[in-house]
Amino acid sequence: MSKKLYKFEWDRWYGKVEGLFVEDEAVVNNAIGKELSFGEVLGKWSEVYGPLEESDLQVLVSDEAEVECLEKYNFIPFGYNPLEYIYEE
Repeated sequence: MSKKLYKFEWDRWYGKVEGLFVEDEAVVNNAIGKELSFGEVLGKWSEVYGPLEESDLQVLVSDEAEVECLEKYNFIPFGYNPLEYIYEE
């Protein structure tokens, strides 16, 4: 397993949905292309949804020791983890 610290960001005309999270690279790669549904996260009638694209994610830390330290001291997560919003019928 190769865990990394990822930054997620969707910049929509009506606001931003963003977050930092740690996940195994294989899990993240498997989620690319899947539909996300955040509901009305940016206010009433906002209905934020769409496919997760590779360009929505940025690897901030890939060193395993550093990621382990971040997890140990609870420096993350922050904001929204897109993997928690995968929409499956």
